[in-house]
Amino acid sequence: MKKIIISAFLITLFLSSAPSFSNDYKNTPSRPNPKEINRMIEKRLDLTNEQKEEIKTALQENRKEMKKIIKRMIFLHDKIKTVYQTESSKYQAHIKTAPYKAELVILKQRADMLRNENRKAFENLLNKEQKTEFEKIKQEMRQNKPHHLKN
Repeated sequence: MKKIIISAFLITLFLSSAPSFSNDYKNTPSRPNPKEINRMIEKRLDLTNEQKEEIKTALQENRKEMKKIIKRMIFLHDKIKTVYQTESSKYQAHIKTAPYKAELVILKQRADMLRNENRKAFENLLNKEQKTEFEKIKQEMRQNKPHHLKN
């Protein structure tokens, strides 16, 4: 009888505290909207129309290449997942997925390289004052980044 009462009490206690867990989760900061960040950066850097057009052109070219990479990465992840689900032996699954995993590493490196090229191209379009302000913005963003998104 005591066990039933204690169990009922613990279940009630747990269930009554569950909403507080979900509220805490709702209050965690999320990843900011990239469009909002771009507007903020554009405004703070006081970009000229010419700079905006050059940046837009560079981004569009980069975006096409990045979409191809991401599409291929998604395909490879699905392929790996399928192999692990269908293969009875983990060892065999590891062997069969090794080439896919190697290609994923290469694709990730290519994506990182594209991001760096894109950032450098962007920074090369800025004048000295804008570069200084952009460094301040990057520093602020690093400091304000939610801890669950930090590397």
